Order: sequence, then C-alpha cells, then structure tokens
Amino acid sequence: MTPQDVALAICEKNGYLFGGPAGEGAFKHTFRVEIGGVPRALKLFKEPPTERSTREIQAMIRCDHVNVAKLVAVDKISLDASIVYYQIEEYLSGGTLTDRVGRLDASTISGLAVALSGALHHIGSHDLVHRDLKPDNIMFRDSSNAHPVIVDFGLVRDLSATSLTATWQMRGPGSPFFAAPEQLNNEKELIKSWTDQFGLGVTLAYSLFQVHPYAHPGDSAAAIVARVADRQRPSAAFIAACASTGLHALTRMVLPFPVQRYLTTNDLMNAWR
Repeated sequence: MTPQDVALAICEKNGYLFGGPAGEGAFKHTFRVEIGGVPRALKLFKEPPTERSTREIQAMIRCDHVNVAKLVAVDKISLDASIVYYQIEEYLSGGTLTDRVGRLDASTISGLAVALSGALHHIGSHDLVHRDLKPDNIMFRDSSNAHPVIVDFGLVRDLSATSLTATWQMRGPGSPFFAAPEQLNNEKELIKSWTDQFGLGVTLAYSLFQVHPYAHPGDSAAAIVARVADRQRPSAAFIAACASTGLHALTRMVLPFPVQRYLTTNDLMNAWR
C-alpha cells in the first residue's frame, strides 16, 4: 500500500475527512485531515518507532507552549499484516519559514525572535534541546508572521536521559548548515539550550539576509560548516549588517563558544524584549 492508501484507511477507520498530501520529511509522510471540522496533520511513520522517535513523542507531550507544535494523539493501524504507526498534530496552514526567506524585514525578524526565544525558554525548562532549528522546522498558523511554531522534535535531546548518540561519532545529530559548533564536533557535554540559541540565530539571520553568518564571498556550504566547526568568527559583513539593522542580539546568538552567547534562555528573552 502507498502512504496515501494508509492515510485513507486511517481516515475511514476513525471517521476523519481526508484532505490530501501535506509534505514529506525524512521520517514521516504528512497528510491534511479534518477531525470534527478541525484541520489536523496526520503523520505516518516511515519505520516503526525507535527509541529516538519515542523521545520525540514524549518531548511534544511535555511541551505546552503557543509557539511549539501541539501533539494531539499517537496511534497505530494494522494493514496487510503490517503495523503502521501515526500521530495527529495541529495543522499549520501558514507554511514554513523557508517559504518566507528574503521576504522579511528587521522588525519582523525581531518579532519572531521574541516569540521563538520564549519557546526555547519553555523547551529548555523541560531539560530538552531541539537540536534541529532551521527554516523548514518553523511553521506558521496562518499567513501572518505573528504565530511562528517550532515543529519536528525528531532529533530532540533529553538532558535528563542517557544520550542516544555514540561518543565516538565525529558529528552529532542536526542539520549541519544551521548547527552549532558543539553539535558539529559532537561535544555532548556542551549540548544545552545555548545550542538551540545558535540554531535559531542562524535561522533568523539567514531568513533576513539570505546568507549564513559565517559565510565569506564564494563559500560553499561545506566551507561554511567547516568554519563553524573550527570556531572561527562570524563574518565582518554579517556583524555590520546586524548593527545597521539594530539586531545586535543576533550577533551574540551565533558566537562560536557557548559561554559567549546568552547564558540562559531568560537572558535571551530579555535581550529581544
């Protein structure tokens, strides 16, 4: 059966109204459904849940914040002697931040920073580190820029639990272009809320300037990632751009050493307020 066939079977079983495909990620197929007249996202696991995906579910259950995606339910269906696991989340109709890259001004970026730093404070209060903040993983509830939502906790780190990443791995989980140096170098003891702060900083900077804070003219993505991993400094052009737009906090968020960034999520929130 195709993923859409499975989604249709789930809708028929539960009385959902099928609305069609809504995207595909590395680990899930997403479909739009309606439940009791309310739009929802139906996400099918491509593989049976692992310990990592179980942590994703547990993290989303623990979080309850206006700027963090809401998990509605987790269930499974048996089809053709196989079991498919799925989850129901709120449906976010405004698309991703990726769709808005280059179309935002400094004032809008500042507003997003206020909302999303509050989300990081909430996530961090539960001893969680998202570890994969990037434009694809920030969505919106509508066409405005007023309601950004952090999604996809597939790489979440639970600081109160044993790490699932082998110490010998040269690189930790994450999307390299947006990852902090401590992620790129798999320095597990340094993975804390300031790691998400770096990812959010790069995300906001890229969304405004359409260039990575560490990029030099002519750089490849690999060269930029290597510069971050080596803990070099953000480019002079980026620092000047932040100064000219009044986004000084953005510069500090992406500094190479964690202790150079805002030390707590409370400090980060206050900086943007």
